[in-house]
Amino acid sequence: MIGIVSTSGDLHALAIMREFERRNRQDCNLLAIDKIWNAKSIFVDFSSEAVSEFRSQGNALRLADLQVIWWRRPFGKQVTPKLIRKTEKRFIDEQCRAAYWGALASAFKGRWVSLPEATLRASNKILQLKVAQSVGFRVPNTVVSQSRAEVLSFWESCRREVIIKSLVAIESCFLLTRRLDDPRSFEDEAYLVCPAIYQELIPGRRHMRLACFGDRAFAAVIESEDLDWRPKLNVPVYSYDAPRDLLDKARLVLKLLGLEMGIFDLKETPQGEWVWLEVNPQGQFLFLEPITKVALAENFVDFLIECAGRGSQDGQ
Repeated sequence: MIGIVSTSGDLHALAIMREFERRNRQDCNLLAIDKIWNAKSIFVDFSSEAVSEFRSQGNALRLADLQVIWWRRPFGKQVTPKLIRKTEKRFIDEQCRAAYWGALASAFKGRWVSLPEATLRASNKILQLKVAQSVGFRVPNTVVSQSRAEVLSFWESCRREVIIKSLVAIESCFLLTRRLDDPRSFEDEAYLVCPAIYQELIPGRRHMRLACFGDRAFAAVIESEDLDWRPKLNVPVYSYDAPRDLLDKARLVLKLLGLEMGIFDLKETPQGEWVWLEVNPQGQFLFLEPITKVALAENFVDFLIECAGRGSQDGQ
């Protein structure tokens, strides 16, 4: 039994569900955590025999029966009527989140993909940089600051070739990586609001997205002149045989971060060196399948099935 913790409209979750169905397997379940409101989805009983269930469309799933949970998108907000006030909606969201997190934490004894605490920790881009550097990746010269003077000094040290990006992705605020054209044009207050990541601009047009599921690794190259290729995919995209040493270092990063899977972003310099950018513990990868013709959904399902046979993580 495999559970996918995500939102009801998550295309990645739905595609993996469809691949299970294509194989005539009925042992994969979507735990739609945005549809708990007004749905009687959560039931936890400690009065006699301990029971934790997630109910969906009239079916009750015992969480203790699950062997694997794909911790895909665990932070979805509830789908509620627009008439509900913001304070009420926030209260509902937090109560529902506490209910399904608590039910899973108390009842599930199988394998997480990946452990919630490891996923949260590994999402920190500062920590990622340190770990990537420790295993031998070249990482961009980087500062994290909210000081105008420090940013200006860094900008000058990088020959005025610097990019800026956020420390953490926010679902309601999609921010692109941007070039910092002239940081002198901003007042102190603009920097003081919050810290940001400032990095040397890595020249080049070849970007790699590397999907690692356990020992399985699939790389694609995206050729784009843009710093952030995500908004424009009408560019050359093709499968790529990543160098062995790069794959070894990527797997070591996953191990050190305690992750079962990860989606890596790298960029190639004009000299042919791949430079670390970041890893997303639950990044997008299935968009590459129709472009590269690599059977990513099939391989990911095989990976989940393998995880089901491996039992829980050590120490859980």
